Amino acid sequence: MEHRAVTFPTCDEVLGIIEDALSLSEADQTEVVVMVMDGGLTRFANNQIHQNTADMNCHINIRVVIGKRIGGASANQWDRESLQTAVAKAIAIATVQDELPDFPGLPEPQPIPQVTAFAESTALASPALRGDLAGRII
Repeated sequence: MEHRAVTFPTCDEVLGIIEDALSLSEADQTEVVVMVMDGGLTRFANNQIHQNTADMNCHINIRVVIGKRIGGASANQWDRESLQTAVAKAIAIATVQDELPDFPGLPEPQPIPQVTAFAESTALASPALRGDLAGRII
């Protein structure tokens, strides 16, 4: 079985990304959502594989509240400069928005539950292995 390196940020690294983004914001409220995705795709037609790809991406959504104005921006790089740019864009967007008089504010922080839906054998499956397995059922 061929394996590929998994380069997900650890839970501590994700928390560090969140803390960095929060520290860069001077908004009244700031929300940071980090999504790490690892995907693979094997397409076939006429009983042959014609595309077999894999990718990994880290997507950061930042939402800020200034008074009752809301702005958002995103990034897919988590270095400090990219986070700073995204926070600045979210703040710039918020400052030109109309106020939302009924906006109650962002929800209070909640505990982050531990998710145990990770299957290491699936995560480590290389495109070659996935192609081989798909080829067996075509």
